[in-house]
Amino acid sequence: MKIFTSILIAFTILHTSISSAQPGTLDSTFGENGKVITHFGTYPHGGGFSSALQADGKIVVAGASSDLQNSADFAVARYQVNGELDSAFGVNGKVTADFDDRDDRASSVDILPDGKILVTGVSEGSDDYFSMVRYMPTGLPDSSFGVNGKVLSDFFQPVYGRLVAIQADGKIVVEIFIRRTFPKADCALARYNSNGKPDSSFGVNGVGDTTHFNRGFIGEAMTLQPDGRIVIAGYDRISDDGLNFAAVRFNQDGKLDSSFGENGNATMFSPFWESEAFAIAIQSDGKIITAGYIDSLLGDDFALVRYTINGNADSSFGLNGATTTNFGQRADDYVRSVAIQSDGKIIATGQSGKDFALARYTQDGQLDSAFGENGKVTTDFENGEADIGYSVTIQADGKIIVAGQANNEFALARYNNDEVLPVSLIDLKAYAMGGNVRVEWTALNELNISQYNIERSLDGKRFNVIGNVKALADGQQKINYSYADFLPAAGDNFYRIESVSKDGIAKYTDIVKVNIANRIAAILFSPNPVKDVLHIQGLSSLTKTISLLDVKGKLLRQVTTANTNYSFNTKQFAAGIYFVRIDEGKKTTTLKFIKE
Repeated sequence: MKIFTSILIAFTILHTSISSAQPGTLDSTFGENGKVITHFGTYPHGGGFSSALQADGKIVVAGASSDLQNSADFAVARYQVNGELDSAFGVNGKVTADFDDRDDRASSVDILPDGKILVTGVSEGSDDYFSMVRYMPTGLPDSSFGVNGKVLSDFFQPVYGRLVAIQADGKIVVEIFIRRTFPKADCALARYNSNGKPDSSFGVNGVGDTTHFNRGFIGEAMTLQPDGRIVIAGYDRISDDGLNFAAVRFNQDGKLDSSFGENGNATMFSPFWESEAFAIAIQSDGKIITAGYIDSLLGDDFALVRYTINGNADSSFGLNGATTTNFGQRADDYVRSVAIQSDGKIIATGQSGKDFALARYTQDGQLDSAFGENGKVTTDFENGEADIGYSVTIQADGKIIVAGQANNEFALARYNNDEVLPVSLIDLKAYAMGGNVRVEWTALNELNISQYNIERSLDGKRFNVIGNVKALADGQQKINYSYADFLPAAGDNFYRIESVSKDGIAKYTDIVKVNIANRIAAILFSPNPVKDVLHIQGLSSLTKTISLLDVKGKLLRQVTTANTNYSFNTKQFAAGIYFVRIDEGKKTTTLKFIKE
């Protein structure tokens, strides 16, 4: 009986431990039982409105606070990984910025490659201004940016900037809001150089095309595609009182992208239902997720729409490209931010009534029953005031950080999530060096990683492993890796990195492209080393003889063909070094491969 009791107790402890770490539960190692509240001031619209993760895992949150005169200031806080304020930043982990005694509200924060922190937003007064401040990693203003670290721009009234995205070259793209006769408005793009000065080379006099919706378009979220095109989500006015999900896409030069939707514009949902998009994210396959709310018979519900890369509703997602979620409390539910997990699942966060709200969706737009309660989670900060999650980020270990406001204060919550590969790969680059290609990448928080496989493709779809690099796997926060490809093909070469854990879990990076010009076409072996079938690519279309030889030069196979691709089955060969000789007229090429 004692043995049974001991087993029962052990099972109970184990079960409790597993349950506490189920996806969607609060992470008790963060703050106080998974939650953090930071006092800044009493501004009635205060709180954290945007968040970003540093490479070292620290969390930066930007928003607004009030000063002694009750006008609002930019407010920024930085937190340690455990949720404590970082005393190495600003004053006790906090900084504020004022722009000429205006009401200043930060709406976006970005961590730049050099560790500096760019915060942007709106400064309101008799006129509304776009405002930016850039901080050093210590929280001090960066004097090399704008004037004493700050930029205040009125563009041309009645115009002001709101949304921001950082291009690969460090330039700052800004969505500008253009008022027309109320309630109509439009948007366009402007751009700043990395030093905070307007980029006059962008568009016409620094401003790109203007959107073309009959009753206007309001942008609420903006992001960049990997190819540099700019996508904005928001809503268009279908009547003076009616709103509808909408998205627009611009080319890198600020012109509307006519290949997206209808002349650069895409809309969604029936005109009989009011809806707005407040968030946007790009999937690894290029599809676009926008999220916000839709008015239903029971109040406002979470709403997500997925567009194909050309701006059409994606019929493989939800119902005809859209999915909605009601949290069942007869309360209004809004999505304020959305993020894509490494496995393609979608995290949406915002509010349900007076609580933080999260939902997780599968790749086809269905609620993920493995997360929270039937795919949904709400969190109350127990103060009786409105708790709103404005920003969601996903840590390298998969845990979910939601930043927002509770009782007009900065509020953060961290949630457990599925186990993911404990490494994050950033800064993947590939560039030509003579006739070769050098591939570089950086690993963050590398633990339990076995190796990195370098894969190459000639069409961006079918990839083959061309080499691997053993992982150091020593727990360092940042490790740089590189690989040299000595046999790239003429023309476009696509590369990606597969990280493989010691447990066999794999994850891929995004894809980068290099063009090798003015080079004789290279012959590609894949895979190399090979276990079964060896594929030879990049052959000319002329008739040639292909011979398979062992290390002593003994002929094992021979074929004459004009095909540009050919395959040998090597399964019956012993492990070792082999050669392929290609005789084409007077030209002979001999290449080596390894049989495992």
